[in-house]
Amino acid sequence: MQDDPGDVVRKNRQHGRAPNKWQGGPHWPLIETLIQQRQNLGMSQWDVDFEAGWSMGYCGKLEAGMRRPGIDLFYEWATVLDCEIIILPQS
Repeated sequence: MQDDPGDVVRKNRQHGRAPNKWQGGPHWPLIETLIQQRQNLGMSQWDVDFEAGWSMGYCGKLEAGMRRPGIDLFYEWATVLDCEIIILPQS
Protein backbone atom coordinates (compact mmCIF):
# COMPACT_ATOMS: atom_id res chain seq x y z
CA MET A 1 0.00 0.00 0.00
CA GLN A 2 1.32 3.44 -0.91
CA ASP A 3 2.14 6.06 1.65
CA ASP A 4 -0.93 8.24 2.22
CA PRO A 5 -0.11 11.80 1.12
CA GLY A 6 -3.13 13.06 3.06
CA ASP A 7 -1.82 11.91 6.42
CA VAL A 8 -2.26 15.24 8.16
CA VAL A 9 -1.15 13.98 11.57
CA ARG A 10 2.15 12.71 10.19
CA LYS A 11 2.79 15.94 8.29
CA ASN A 12 2.04 18.06 11.34
CA ARG A 13 4.47 16.05 13.44
CA GLN A 14 7.19 16.27 10.78
CA HIS A 15 6.86 20.04 10.53
CA GLY A 16 6.58 20.60 14.29
CA ARG A 17 3.12 22.15 14.11
CA ALA A 18 1.17 22.52 17.32
CA PRO A 19 -1.79 20.21 17.85
CA ASN A 20 -5.20 21.60 17.00
CA LYS A 21 -7.65 22.80 19.64
CA TRP A 22 -9.62 19.52 19.79
CA GLN A 23 -6.55 17.41 20.56
CA GLY A 24 -6.27 16.48 24.20
CA GLY A 25 -10.01 16.81 24.88
CA PRO A 26 -12.06 14.15 26.66
CA HIS A 27 -12.75 12.30 23.40
CA TRP A 28 -9.09 12.23 22.31
CA PRO A 29 -8.33 8.70 23.67
CA LEU A 30 -11.11 7.35 21.42
CA ILE A 31 -9.64 9.14 18.40
CA GLU A 32 -6.18 7.77 19.22
CA THR A 33 -7.66 4.27 19.42
CA LEU A 34 -9.30 4.68 16.01
CA ILE A 35 -6.03 5.96 14.52
CA GLN A 36 -4.20 2.93 15.91
CA GLN A 37 -6.85 0.55 14.56
CA ARG A 38 -6.66 2.16 11.11
CA GLN A 39 -2.89 1.71 11.10
CA ASN A 40 -3.19 -1.89 12.36
CA LEU A 41 -5.54 -2.66 9.46
CA GLY A 42 -3.09 -1.10 7.00
CA MET A 43 -5.67 1.41 5.84
CA SER A 44 -4.83 4.92 4.70
CA GLN A 45 -6.90 7.90 5.73
CA TRP A 46 -8.18 8.03 2.16
CA ASP A 47 -9.33 4.39 2.46
CA VAL A 48 -11.41 5.39 5.49
CA ASP A 49 -12.81 8.39 3.62
CA PHE A 50 -13.86 6.18 0.72
CA GLU A 51 -15.40 3.44 2.87
CA ALA A 52 -17.30 5.94 5.03
CA GLY A 53 -18.49 7.98 2.06
CA TRP A 54 -16.73 11.11 3.32
CA SER A 55 -14.97 13.70 1.19
CA MET A 56 -11.31 12.94 0.60
CA GLY A 57 -9.18 14.34 3.41
CA TYR A 58 -11.90 14.34 6.08
CA CYS A 59 -10.38 11.47 8.09
CA GLY A 60 -7.07 13.34 8.17
CA LYS A 61 -8.81 16.42 9.52
CA LEU A 62 -10.51 14.33 12.22
CA GLU A 63 -7.24 12.67 13.19
CA ALA A 64 -5.43 16.02 13.30
CA GLY A 65 -8.09 17.51 15.57
CA MET A 66 -9.27 19.96 12.91
CA ARG A 67 -12.86 18.70 13.12
CA ARG A 68 -14.91 17.82 16.19
CA PRO A 69 -16.74 14.53 15.65
CA GLY A 70 -20.16 13.82 17.12
CA ILE A 71 -21.41 10.44 18.28
CA ASP A 72 -22.89 9.62 14.86
CA LEU A 73 -19.57 10.26 13.16
CA PHE A 74 -17.71 8.21 15.76
CA TYR A 75 -20.11 5.35 15.01
CA GLU A 76 -19.47 5.57 11.24
CA TRP A 77 -15.73 5.79 11.80
CA ALA A 78 -15.67 2.80 14.15
CA THR A 79 -17.85 0.74 11.78
CA VAL A 80 -15.44 1.31 8.87
CA LEU A 81 -12.58 0.16 11.12
CA ASP A 82 -14.48 -2.93 12.31
CA CYS A 83 -14.74 -1.58 15.86
CA GLU A 84 -17.56 -1.33 18.35
CA ILE A 85 -18.10 1.59 20.68
CA ILE A 86 -19.44 0.52 24.08
CA ILE A 87 -20.84 3.09 26.48
CA LEU A 88 -20.63 2.13 30.14
CA PRO A 89 -22.13 3.93 33.14
CA GLN A 90 -19.68 5.79 35.33
CA SER A 91 -19.05 4.15 38.66
